[in-house]
Amino acid sequence: MKLFGLKPKRQRKWKAPAKPNDLNQAPTAIPNLIQGMIIDAQNRVWVSDFTYLPYFGKFIYLATIEDVFDRQIIGWEVSLRRSAELTGRAFLNALKHRPPPEIMHSDQGSEYRDQGYLNLLKSFGLKPSMSEKAVPGKTATKNRFIRVLN
Repeated sequence: MKLFGLKPKRQRKWKAPAKPNDLNQAPTAIPNLIQGMIIDAQNRVWVSDFTYLPYFGKFIYLATIEDVFDRQIIGWEVSLRRSAELTGRAFLNALKHRPPPEIMHSDQGSEYRDQGYLNLLKSFGLKPSMSEKAVPGKTATKNRFIRVLN
């Protein structure tokens, strides 16, 4: 490249997308049911989260469902929009692979506080659980609780 005067195209630093629906929201009344919980079997607690992937100047959103016991991603969905529908579809995808858990844990993002999403969980008899507000990264997989392995 030096010989021919070629230089790599510089990549712009990307900025995380704004989350206006999450700003200035009061903490939810949904408690954190998994703090200190002993998880000794599959399908007791699932956690949900999503991430955004930069792609040609835009973002693609990936929602995942993970079983805390064996740390397996059991459901996922991709979308060009961040929404409660995206997280709901990831949950329904997980149900194709395993029976519903007792508890579904997440952060307090607007997707998980959405009444339609909470009604979907209720329709399957799940108890919702949420991390405390303003505690970034404190979801179930990073939370301090005990897993009993066979």
